[in-house]
Amino acid sequence: MKRITILIFFLFSAFCSFGQNKNLNQTGNADSLRKDFMVLKQSLYENYPSLYRYSSKSNTDKLFDSCYTSINETTSTMQSYKMMKFILSNLHDGHLYCSPPPEVKAYFEKTAIFCPLKLWFIHNKAFVIWSPANTLPPETEIISINGIAINDIKKELFRYMTSDGFNESRKYHVINKNFRFYYNMVYGESQVFKVGYKSENGTIAKVDLNAIPGKEFPKDSDVSNHSKLLTLKYIDNIAILTINSFDSLTLAESNENFPLFLKASFEEIRYRITDKLIIDLRDNGGGKDLYGSLLYAYLTDQKFAYIRSLTTVTKNLPYKELNRSNSSYNNLDSSMLDSIGPKQYRLKPMAHDNLNIMNPMPYNYQGDVWFLVNGLSFSTTAEFCAIAEANHRGKFIGEETGGAYGGNTSGAMMDINLPYSKMNVSFGLIRYEMKIDDSQRADRGVMPYYIIMPTIKEILAKRDAQMDYALELAKDKKSR
Repeated sequence: MKRITILIFFLFSAFCSFGQNKNLNQTGNADSLRKDFMVLKQSLYENYPSLYRYSSKSNTDKLFDSCYTSINETTSTMQSYKMMKFILSNLHDGHLYCSPPPEVKAYFEKTAIFCPLKLWFIHNKAFVIWSPANTLPPETEIISINGIAINDIKKELFRYMTSDGFNESRKYHVINKNFRFYYNMVYGESQVFKVGYKSENGTIAKVDLNAIPGKEFPKDSDVSNHSKLLTLKYIDNIAILTINSFDSLTLAESNENFPLFLKASFEEIRYRITDKLIIDLRDNGGGKDLYGSLLYAYLTDQKFAYIRSLTTVTKNLPYKELNRSNSSYNNLDSSMLDSIGPKQYRLKPMAHDNLNIMNPMPYNYQGDVWFLVNGLSFSTTAEFCAIAEANHRGKFIGEETGGAYGGNTSGAMMDINLPYSKMNVSFGLIRYEMKIDDSQRADRGVMPYYIIMPTIKEILAKRDAQMDYALELAKDKKSR
């Protein structure tokens, strides 16, 4: 609870200190920005079921009141966008999203200049992945930028990133991919960046680096550009099942059928008489709820519970989207909602199969299993991981999952277009509570039994340290 209170204390000065080009610093629109703010606030209060999931009503109200008060005649469009990002971050929901206003988006895409470093953050440190003309070689540890310690910069940028509960593993992936964007948004433009770094002999040195436009950065290699999203292979009779997505549309575009793939895979695993299985769920951002429960049904020979409850605060749901053909819901309509209090509704078991007791699938696997997860294991993936962890089915390797152990807020999304700034904010309408017993951990992700964080050398060498560790465990080369 203290976290929000402390952040609010610095909120006004943080927003008003931002400097940017003239188009983004247009002022005198306080009334319009306040109207935008009230549209968002009212929409959240009326339709968002997890407003107080991780913070009290008192602290949440203080957050909104402080942000509203900070809007004045000097508030720019960029500052307003920054404020929206701050609010969403402090609601602790990784499904929340806010698009930049059109002029802010155009600025970042066409005219913005950035700190000329691609960085990789590991715990409290940051290392160079790339710099212009190799001015700072890869693996160089950065100590500070413009006089601010790199760990303090990381903490500040994290305040504007969404994540489930109090999880930070997902934020590390966001900052590693989008450092220049968040640094610019939070600290503003600089023509020159004074960078402190650790030299080869271990001493602290400094260098001035000129800002560069976005087009001068090298494009990220798409490490997820697999020929197939679903694969099964074997190494020394260890089965390795890779599931890069649970999203039915993405899988359809790749001409892959998830239920048929699982059926064929587990029949093959049974046929090959292997009792060691690694399931790689890293970078899997989720998708169809029923695919998570289906995967678990192939890993147990017992009936099991999956979702404890689905609740909402509005009956105004997009029912046409919640049909069997393109969702996990059973043609949801208002008759499938029970009133459980003022503006509180619980979905009946007939609304979603995952609310019922689930049966194991034929050819279910009973051998040892290890799950590879990271901060991008999110949404449906995190739901599956929560149930596997709650039922002690296998060991997790890698990083804390990006999705919360207790559940998320998704199912159906509401888009709010703010009339003045043209920002688009989206949020989930259905609150998921997973069937777990340890509620004390509900606001964090699934914690791996084996925490394996790749080193900067392994990152640069593109060595898969987490998979290597899993294989060594499966081969009995490491103590379990």
